[in-house]
Amino acid sequence: RKSDELALADPDAGPAWLRAELLLATVELAAGDAPAAARALDAVAVTAPDLKLDAAEHPPGVRRAFAEARERVASRVLERRALDSTPPGADVELNGRLIGRTPMDLAAPPERCRLVLRRAGRKATVTDCAAGSGALKLVLPPSEPADRRAELALRQKADPAWRTDEGMVRVLLDELDADWLVSLEVAEASRFVARAYYRLGHRWVELPATPGSLEEVAQRVREVVEATEGLAVHVLDTARGAEIEARAGDPTAIAHATVHVRRGGEPGFRARPLAAVSAGVFRGPLAERGSGPSALAYHVVGTDDRGEVRSRVGTDRAPLSYALSGSGVTAERPLWTRWWVWTAVGVAVAGSVAALALTRNDSVTAVY
Repeated sequence: RKSDELALADPDAGPAWLRAELLLATVELAAGDAPAAARALDAVAVTAPDLKLDAAEHPPGVRRAFAEARERVASRVLERRALDSTPPGADVELNGRLIGRTPMDLAAPPERCRLVLRRAGRKATVTDCAAGSGALKLVLPPSEPADRRAELALRQKADPAWRTDEGMVRVLLDELDADWLVSLEVAEASRFVARAYYRLGHRWVELPATPGSLEEVAQRVREVVEATEGLAVHVLDTARGAEIEARAGDPTAIAHATVHVRRGGEPGFRARPLAAVSAGVFRGPLAERGSGPSALAYHVVGTDDRGEVRSRVGTDRAPLSYALSGSGVTAERPLWTRWWVWTAVGVAVAGSVAALALTRNDSVTAVY
């Protein structure tokens, strides 16, 4: 019975457990204890119903008893129970066989019921699902950083279609501390089929067209990132002065916006937070009429809830400009540009597929 304890302690102990149970059944039959041998062979039949015993290794009596065990097991009624995990999306192995992914409806055998749950970036979790009844929910703790990276590398090498697994993609982005991943697949005539995954939005974003070069991929990605989460800014000339509004393409990406303003002749910019009037929408005064020169230079910075810069519209060195009108007649002037510098911080290659994890930085590095 020690083999059962070891099997629950080690998620990869399945083959060794089968050999131990078959040896136990052989010994029990030789000792004349048929019920004990039947219990061991029933457990083997539940775990490996398609197993064929080698005549050179197992005596005829053991092979006959195993055939009877398979018939008994096949006729039994399975207990159905809900199975889930935290986080969800874990691969489920029942008695060594892959049967699905959480959340799922589990058909549990009445005796041996050994579950192994595996998910990228998490430690494999083993449990005895024959104990107890009702819904079952397991927590998969995070794996160690070194183990996680080795697991990611192995998964990418072994599975060319790993990028279609959203859970795997999110684990990779978390590991690289990136917000975007671009999947590139070589098509005919040396062209790429490209898609971008946005971590904060939990979704794939299609690129506008199939790019034909890496330079075109870079341009399409810039356009997609800007349109998805960047700030759009416009200035309104009112009777009181200039009002500015900044809108985030993705309200979940930008929590705060600050405008930096400099009037003509002033030595530096003055930072002024914009008020959040709704999710992803920020407004505030740019300059009051009659408070100085009408020529303005400004730029806007958007940050997330951790204070990290997520978008810039203009910079100190390349600001936007605006001139207050003399009449105060309302007139929109969308004189803004978007500014992104992003870095390819990781390139993972699996067959003809590559993935670029994107962040914003002031350097460009590609690691193969």
